[in-house]
Amino acid sequence: MAFFLIDANKPFPSPPNPQPISAGVVYETTSKFVLDNAAVSGDVIPMIPVPARSRVVELIAGCIAQGATIAIGDGVDPDRYVTSGAVAAAAVVRINAATAFGYVYPAADTIDVVLGATPTDGGTIYVSAKYVIE
Repeated sequence: MAFFLIDANKPFPSPPNPQPISAGVVYETTSKFVLDNAAVSGDVIPMIPVPARSRVVELIAGCIAQGATIAIGDGVDPDRYVTSGAVAAAAVVRINAATAFGYVYPAADTIDVVLGATPTDGGTIYVSAKYVIE
């Protein structure tokens, strides 16, 4: 497994360039974003870059310190993975949208968090995605 760690508060490079594709290789990327007083409802936070031909096999998100109302999707479907809902502090959510299963990215994209309500300053959102490249 290849692992990547991203700080979404800073600009991140294009999706990681994986090694030549091998059957069964799973890539994992974890990203964190610290909310501040500039965050408002409707903000889209790019969290995880995914390369073309990626298929997400697992996605977990959580909030630390403060809860938040979020949806998790991408540039085509803003709630492809997690439909909008409250995520309690110190709780985690997994994929809960049927649109996620089997979807293969035709082009590079990002997995995004969409804020559904103005969050509390100081909370941290974590998103971890595991994907394979087909």
